[in-house]
Amino acid sequence: YPSFQLCNDSFIEYVIEIIDEYNQSISQTFKHDSTAFTINNLKSFAQYTFLVYAMNELGASPKSKPLTIQTLESVPLATITDLTVTLLNMSSVRITWTFDNHDFQFLNGKFRTFAVTIYENYNMSTLITIETINSTLILSNLHLSTEYFVSVAICNSFDCGPSSLAINIETSLSRVKEKALNVFIFSMADFDMPITIAHPINKPLLLDCPLTNAWLHKDKSIDQYILNNNSLYIPHSKLAEINGQYQCGSQQYNIQLYGIEFLSLNHTQKKMKSFILDKPSSVEAKIHYTTSNEIGIKLTYPLDIIENLIITYKTKQNPINNEIHLSPPLLNVRLKNLSCGNLYEIVIYAKNQVGLSLNKYLIGKTDGSGKIFYYPLISIFIQILCFF
Repeated sequence: YPSFQLCNDSFIEYVIEIIDEYNQSISQTFKHDSTAFTINNLKSFAQYTFLVYAMNELGASPKSKPLTIQTLESVPLATITDLTVTLLNMSSVRITWTFDNHDFQFLNGKFRTFAVTIYENYNMSTLITIETINSTLILSNLHLSTEYFVSVAICNSFDCGPSSLAINIETSLSRVKEKALNVFIFSMADFDMPITIAHPINKPLLLDCPLTNAWLHKDKSIDQYILNNNSLYIPHSKLAEINGQYQCGSQQYNIQLYGIEFLSLNHTQKKMKSFILDKPSSVEAKIHYTTSNEIGIKLTYPLDIIENLIITYKTKQNPINNEIHLSPPLLNVRLKNLSCGNLYEIVIYAKNQVGLSLNKYLIGKTDGSGKIFYYPLISIFIQILCFF
């Protein structure tokens, strides 16, 4: 600013004009008692231009030279909502999804990849994540009589966003059927290595053996459970009696039962027998991102059977617990429709048929702007240099 003598500097204030990359102008006015300002509620990975000028009772000064910056990337909030499965042949499926152009405003950075998560029979030790830049993925050589869960997240260079709802793929033997979740049936390809399958005690076991006509169990005869097409079908009521290893030609199946079986002692009493060594260990969790009406949670699971994830959350102002049950579990979870500017107490449990894990406790605070923003809020720091 030009040199001049201030008679009463209490009337000076600074005006900051903000122009985003879409040429939408925002003006903010600040009193002169500080020449350093923090500007909130900016979008992630967006370009802004700033102009500053001073005003007093005589008028406005010339505007400063423009300052252009780009905000940093943050967690993407774009999600996949149309995950579908198509049967290709008797041993593979194609998973497809779409990512619309209008969703790029929620990407909060430069697109890097899609992250496809898959695990089987609620067994977190089988969880893998496959990255692809295409909106389709082929899964092959799926195990027979096995339930798979698949979800997809969108990733930028900073991190991956919330998981989509998981779809279900259940492999069996004879026919293809669709329910609320996409369910498909396959034949098993040949394997030389032993196949380990975690199987629920309350469902029948169905195994295929197309290349030979001999089934063996390590301890007992299982001839009565061999079907005409040489498949092995064991009702759930008999699984506990003949649990373990099954052999079909050169292929060995190691069946690990999980769940709870109730054995009748008399007309009024039942004995409980568990096929899991213990309830699941606690999950690891951290706050993934926050907006004014949403909190994202990133989860890491122990190598256990986890059939359900229970999340409770409440504010200190409102002692009533909100509770959600998520089955199958996901890696990244969203708590939505929250109040802005509130502190939330979050408790997370993993659950299987044996019981609940120890809880994981988190504190998360929604952004308190008084407005609804559907992106993480970014702040920048501006310092104004004045020359008198």
